[in-house]
Amino acid sequence: MDAPPLVLTVNLRPDEVDKEAMNLDTMWEYPEEFYLAAERHAMPSEIEA
Repeated sequence: MDAPPLVLTVNLRPDEVDKEAMNLDTMWEYPEEFYLAAERHAMPSEIEA
């Protein structure tokens, strides 16, 4: 027997979205210091300007 089709919803309700999901960066590129800090596993509080 075949599995039922997968149905994805495209209607988003803002009251159901976690606030962390809205905290996104929208930069075209990141500075080199960001990548260097990521390599050394720096804490976010260490690299925030």
